[in-house]
Amino acid sequence: MTPSLRELRLHALLYFLIAGLAFTAQSACFDDDPEEPPADTSPTIESVCCATDDGNEYTTNVLCEEISGSEVPLMLCPSVCCDQAEEGFSMIPPSDCAGSGDAAHPGHCEDVCCEFEGQDPEILLQGNCNLQGGEEASMEVCTPAEEICCRYEDGSFSLSEECIGGDQTDDANCEEVCCDLLGNMSPTTMTAGACTLGNGVVTDDEFCEEPVEKVCCKTEAGIVWVPTDDCPEEDLLSESLCEQDYCCKVSEGPNTGNGYMVTTSECDQLGGAIVYEGYCDQVICCNTDDGPQMMPFSDCTFAQLTETSDCIDEPQGRCCKIM
Repeated sequence: MTPSLRELRLHALLYFLIAGLAFTAQSACFDDDPEEPPADTSPTIESVCCATDDGNEYTTNVLCEEISGSEVPLMLCPSVCCDQAEEGFSMIPPSDCAGSGDAAHPGHCEDVCCEFEGQDPEILLQGNCNLQGGEEASMEVCTPAEEICCRYEDGSFSLSEECIGGDQTDDANCEEVCCDLLGNMSPTTMTAGACTLGNGVVTDDEFCEEPVEKVCCKTEAGIVWVPTDDCPEEDLLSESLCEQDYCCKVSEGPNTGNGYMVTTSECDQLGGAIVYEGYCDQVICCNTDDGPQMMPFSDCTFAQLTETSDCIDEPQGRCCKIM
């Protein structure tokens, strides 16, 4: 029996209803699935050489963009943070890093206060602090507190973080000076404040220097007095050798060329050098106040030298009978 038009319409409506329910159920299944995490849109941080108005700077691409800089080749940076493995981190020219390490994050080359167990804290590069097993601390830990000059009731002055039992005074009062107390005492090193309280006068530091013990020593410059620590034991000589007179040829100053018989220390003060004694013993013609005379060179000066012929008497006349 052929279905009527009404029946066909009912069948079609039923089909669409069933198809709609199936689609709704399928959508519900998809809606139950967990949402996928959003894609990571944060920029990748890289070390770059950034060209700015103040010059090229080794930094990160993020910071370079923040300061409106432009990335240029690393070789154009004056220095980069270089990871040299066991040798640690350092800021060196990129050409040097290329052959000994790898360019690292600039943060590894920033100064940090680094603490080690049982040791005083010190300022190191961040990468080196981590490499050596240290722990980062506040920079205040590595920065000593500012000291002030304190004056105490006993008349002393000293630097301290706080004046416990004293009063703060001018920092200049805590500077060490050579003070002459104008008595029988030798000048002494003390604080400027103590010198003022003692009615002393600040004098040259050399007057407060401790005398350096010297020994007679054989050196390349000859036999001279030198500080004890500067003379090897095998070159030590008897003091009498340094007190003995030697021929000294002056080689600088207004007395250049003169020869003197003096001690080695006196020769050094004259700006001369010890030479063979024949230089001072040679007999020369010297232009003296009494006229040219022959004498040892050590008794003359280079400026007084004159021709030997000036010191030779002219031949005496002889009686001649004319025929």
